Amino acid sequence: MPTYQFIRIQGYPRGDGRKKGTLGSVTAEGRRAPSHSRHIEGEADIKVIPVRQRWKSILEYQKWIENTMGASVSVMNFKGRKVHRGVRSDAIALGTIIISLPTLAGDTSRKLIDTFTQESIAWVENYLAEKQMALDYCIQHFDEKYPHLHFWFTPGDDMLSRKEWNVGAVANPPLPDKDALRKTYFREVGHKYVDELEKPPTERIPRQHSRAIAAKNRLPPGEPGLGETNKAMGIPFKKKQPATADKETSPSVEQDPLVQGIIRRMIGTALERKSLIARMSQDEIIDMMLARAIQDQAVIDKLAREMKEDARKGEGKPDQRKKDDAPDPTVTQPRQDRLDSYVNNSATNQPKDSLVRNSSRGDTRPESPLDTLGKLRRTPKPPTPEQ
Repeated sequence: MPTYQFIRIQGYPRGDGRKKGTLGSVTAEGRRAPSHSRHIEGEADIKVIPVRQRWKSILEYQKWIENTMGASVSVMNFKGRKVHRGVRSDAIALGTIIISLPTLAGDTSRKLIDTFTQESIAWVENYLAEKQMALDYCIQHFDEKYPHLHFWFTPGDDMLSRKEWNVGAVANPPLPDKDALRKTYFREVGHKYVDELEKPPTERIPRQHSRAIAAKNRLPPGEPGLGETNKAMGIPFKKKQPATADKETSPSVEQDPLVQGIIRRMIGTALERKSLIARMSQDEIIDMMLARAIQDQAVIDKLAREMKEDARKGEGKPDQRKKDDAPDPTVTQPRQDRLDSYVNNSATNQPKDSLVRNSSRGDTRPESPLDTLGKLRRTPKPPTPEQ
């Protein structure tokens, strides 16, 4: 079976180890801090190789990056001239390159790994020197499935002498530059250790988002997993079809464990409410509806009080609006609109025979929720067969 090359370049901003994808979390995972080594089975097995002998530890190296960035500037072109400003808080602080061997760690000799490491260090140093960067550390990891190397780099001495910090342009290059990086490394070093530059698209396994994996692992105990049934809580979800050479598929929304977990919780809440209502008697349901109607009536009363207060405050003030199209100047229009909308919606939803006649005024008004609930309370319950 052929083997394939793996090399990746990426940059990370400042931040402590509590947030993933930051300077603190990357260095903590690289030096195998206990809080960032939960994915390692057994004891950590690493080797730290300092390339620039300037720091006594990785923690001191991290502190140096934070202090140096705080005193550095970024150069911008503004109307044809260079402008210096402070480095952004989310600017790239550390550039990394990861290169992996395709053979299992237990089946690979340390001598081969050391030779691979020395050749890779030399190549990475030359690559970074052309871009005014300097290689600081190379860390060997032997405690995962495949042995691999972590390279950490920051600005070189020339850029540091100008008090500039511009790692992002190198650590997050455009796609053509990334492609050139992979091909150049394979041509000069990688072909000695792997068979092919990259795996064909039809054989690649799509990576699942780390947040989706974490959500899947947080499912409560006893909650049914997906398994081979293609169902979650009895809801079928789409099974991913294998990719073809003409069309490469990606995981659909239905397959995302995070979405499936949200759907499960929504269904569980709906079932709980349904079972709660099923256990309630008719009087309890009427009481619940009455309480809701009282709340709605309280909103209407509050709006009416506010309108009266606005009318009282607006007495004697001239109205500057046109009289032909202006509403009542003594009423605040937004509140009037809210009240009219509420009453109109109530009238629209009521049947024609549900209008209640006001004996004192001689007009009709829509039946309110309180009137409806009063009728329900006065309506006798139908006799049961036992009666």
